[in-house]
Amino acid sequence: MTKRAFPPLIRRTANENWCHWVTSKSAHNEPVHRWFLFPHSFSSQVVDFLLDQWKLRKGSTILDPFVGTGTTLLSSQLKFHNAIGYDLSPLSVFVSNAKTARYSSKINECWKDLDKQLCGKVISGIPCDSEILNRAFGERHWDALQHIQYSISEIRNPKYRSFFELALIRILNTFSKAKPSGGWLRWTENSPCFTQVLPQFRKSVESMLCDVARLTPPKVETCRAYFGDARDLQKPPRSIDAVITSPPYPNRHDYSRIFNIELSFGFLNDVQVQQFRRNSFRSHVEARKDCSGSDFVRPERLKQIIAQVERRSSDRRVARMIEGYFEDMYVHLRAVQNVLAKRAPLAYILGNVRYHGIEIPVDRLCAEIAISLGFTVKQIKAVRYRGNSAQQMGIYGRHPSRESILMMVK
Repeated sequence: MTKRAFPPLIRRTANENWCHWVTSKSAHNEPVHRWFLFPHSFSSQVVDFLLDQWKLRKGSTILDPFVGTGTTLLSSQLKFHNAIGYDLSPLSVFVSNAKTARYSSKINECWKDLDKQLCGKVISGIPCDSEILNRAFGERHWDALQHIQYSISEIRNPKYRSFFELALIRILNTFSKAKPSGGWLRWTENSPCFTQVLPQFRKSVESMLCDVARLTPPKVETCRAYFGDARDLQKPPRSIDAVITSPPYPNRHDYSRIFNIELSFGFLNDVQVQQFRRNSFRSHVEARKDCSGSDFVRPERLKQIIAQVERRSSDRRVARMIEGYFEDMYVHLRAVQNVLAKRAPLAYILGNVRYHGIEIPVDRLCAEIAISLGFTVKQIKAVRYRGNSAQQMGIYGRHPSRESILMMVK
């Protein structure tokens, strides 16, 4: 096999805004995008820039196989492109579809009817069969949340029902005793009084309705997220013309834990959350699913890194996670290759990490894996540098890790 040229790392970008675009900071102020975000969400500006640069014909289909909270889907839709997303998290699929739905002015009438119903008497003592939800919410808080959830369930229009369900999910963190902190949940005994649940829900709905009035996505043939594994993509309903995505970083952050409250409230029971955790992409130590990467040949650099990590740590889980992560990336890229149109461009936002003072160059290793599968790597654009953890800095010193965009073509 002819050896393919490896592109140089572009350390400085022509557009210095990239360092802000690959974070969720600006998305918190963007209509509809801000309805629900993950900590490592990227902004709509990333998608806008790439679509403009690629000069795709209007009506092309963009794929995000790690759909997250739907940034790629909504941004593509606003540029009159079709968009398809996949995710193993039912929360991600739900949020993405709620954001990209087109709502008519009739939703305001639906809200008036719902608001009247919410003024009714709250039934107390509603049982909760989730261990984590029982711990996260006081009894009066739970009753107030269930009153809202039951009232929403009476809405017949499924699209409107999802809109108000999302408005409710948005406020759970405000009243939960479990707060996301890094890759875990931090428990506290402090939360606002249960009498604030209904006012906060009304505030959430009103802000979303304001966004609907400001931003109506254009009608396209396809814009939808589906439940699916990025390592085993089913044949999409349309041929794929481009990919814009950000796989989970191998930083041990477990989204099934960070968003355990939201997942348990509306989607999964306790056993199903554990199953989701085990079957998710191997970016954290509790993910265990082996995804038929038997033909995966580990890059030499990856072998050296795993050996170094094993020598410095008695905890085999980290080395196993690193090895599993890149095997999963191989299986995923192989699956993507099968659904892409010829010469389709791809952009992957990736984050390098450090363990025991050893840098894991995720961007370069993923590029090497992509090349082995026949992709042409055009560029690795370094866009931002993140500090390592306080614990790592205390032992090994400060060594920021870069975030990059890996640009490829099939």
